[in-house]
Amino acid sequence: MSDNEPSSEKRIAIKQVGLRFRGIDADDVDKELLGSIHAVLDEQGLPVSSISVEPRKPFVPRQSGPHRP
Repeated sequence: MSDNEPSSEKRIAIKQVGLRFRGIDADDVDKELLGSIHAVLDEQGLPVSSISVEPRKPFVPRQSGPHRP
C-alpha cells in the first residue's frame, strides 16, 4: 500500500488492537516502557510496527433512572 492512499484505507488494511491501562497517565509511559512492551510482543511472535499513547479523560458513569438529579 502506497503512502499516497487515503488514511481511512490504510486504517482498514492495517490490523490494530486497542489496549487500555487504567490507573496510569499518558505521561507515565516513557520510551523505556514502550521499548519493553515492544520486546515482550516480539518474544510472543507479535511484531508491532508502532505503539501510540492516547490520553483519555477519566470515565465517569452516567446516572440514569429515578436517581438522576
